[in-house]
Order: sequence, then C-alpha cells, then structure tokens
Amino acid sequence: MTMYDVTSGFNIGKNISLDSRFHNMIGLNGSELDNALSEYEIQDKVDKKLLEEWYNHYIFSEKADEAIYNTDMILYFIDEFIKHYELPREMIDINVRSDYSRLRSIIYTHKKLNRNFKTLQTLIGGRYIR
Repeated sequence: MTMYDVTSGFNIGKNISLDSRFHNMIGLNGSELDNALSEYEIQDKVDKKLLEEWYNHYIFSEKADEAIYNTDMILYFIDEFIKHYELPREMIDINVRSDYSRLRSIIYTHKKLNRNFKTLQTLIGGRYIR
C-alpha cells in the first residue's frame, strides 16, 4: 500500500526487469520447460520446436545468454494440451491477445503502415531507428 497523495509519491519501487541478474526469473529457460513437460508426462507428445516458435522470444537483458519462454503462454499451452492431448485451437491465450492488438495499432492505421517505427523500436529495444 502506498500513500501517494499524502507523501512525495511512489518512491519505493525499483524497475529490475532489464537487470541481467533477474532475466531467468521472468520466464522459463529450456531446462525448466523440459521439467514442466516431464511433470505433465507430455515431453514426447509435444514438438518443442513449435513451442520455441510461438513462445521463446523473450530477452530482457542485453547480457542474457538465451531467450526465455513466456511462462503464461507455456502454462496456457500445457493446460489446453492436456485436455485432449492435441494442439490448442488457439496458440495464444485470448486473455493476452488484446496486448498484441495494442502493438498492432502502433504500426498500422486504417490497415496501412503508419510510420510509427521509432515508437515501436523504443518499446522493443529502447533505441530509435534513424
């Protein structure tokens, strides 16, 4: 709980999301994914290349050794997969799909590229495209 209006504002938080020491804390690395698939006894039923293609593109630190898997998406996939032991109809959880539409709106206006590439680059990499 914070007392934002009474004090000088929220000044006790610190953004550690780009700190390389915490990179693996945010998602699953390859061996953690293997453990999760083994735990549900589906390691031989799931194509890891497919999971990599859909869910393994997250790098939060320039010093990271490997990309990590999105934990929410992996848990969604496992939950959907174990219902019928087949790929989910939707590979992306509908609950997070709105985030993708926000990113799309930065790039497209009226179904045409709107040249907001600098904004997108800042969001993705923290650098401007010149």
